[in-house]
Amino acid sequence: MLLLPEIQIAGGTVVTRVCPEAPNVVHGIEPMTAVRDFEAQGAERIVLLDVDAALCKQATHAELIESLINATQIPVMAAGGLRTLAQIEGWFERGAAQVVLGTVAVTGQALLAEACARYPAAIVANLATEDGYVMIDGWRTQTAFRPQDIVYDLQMAGVAGIIHVDIDRRLADASTALALTMEMKANVVIPIYSSGTVHGLEDISRLRHPPNIHGAVIGEALIIGLTEPRSPMTSCPSANSRNNNREPLSSVEVHAGHEHCY
Repeated sequence: MLLLPEIQIAGGTVVTRVCPEAPNVVHGIEPMTAVRDFEAQGAERIVLLDVDAALCKQATHAELIESLINATQIPVMAAGGLRTLAQIEGWFERGAAQVVLGTVAVTGQALLAEACARYPAAIVANLATEDGYVMIDGWRTQTAFRPQDIVYDLQMAGVAGIIHVDIDRRLADASTALALTMEMKANVVIPIYSSGTVHGLEDISRLRHPPNIHGAVIGEALIIGLTEPRSPMTSCPSANSRNNNREPLSSVEVHAGHEHCY
């Protein structure tokens, strides 16, 4: 199982985005400190999400995230507000190993196919859902698509994997989000990852059993582990060198006994 730490950044600080209507949860740790702590603990890959870019705000954090990429040897997946080929190319030039596309993966099929052709195994799709439908524009616009109906098209476009985040995850039992993630996997062979469903060690154990979930993206649970007394939640597998690693997500695996690393 692949477990990937995620650092969400808004206003220059580490946050957790809960839902479109609620304020972000702000964490008392600097982004650089979080990256270095994850690296010291053996993280194999990190997702860096620019929340402000995802919301199309004028002030974004490209320079900060670039500095984080340059400060670590861990392969970084850059995410948030990438809607043009120039933006995608820019992140690879800044040293990202992979980029994560949300809105444009749903609305820009030609652009997605072109990006996947230019950067094989380096483009990952993110599907956010609410009430069973795909959300775009920073979770603010509901589409007519159900995720299980478009994952095959994403696979045919060439994405290396799909991250699924259910916006309802905090309001309902996480098993509902996991069931939808597993249903998505029934139509494709590429890896599918659950995001936002891990809040403790028991959730890691639960994720080990479903055959259709390759791993999890973990943000808040790991960040809390960094800003509060140490716990087994923060133990990670051995680290890999960055080296512009663009292998598919499924190429990096950890044993659940290590408990963590997004």
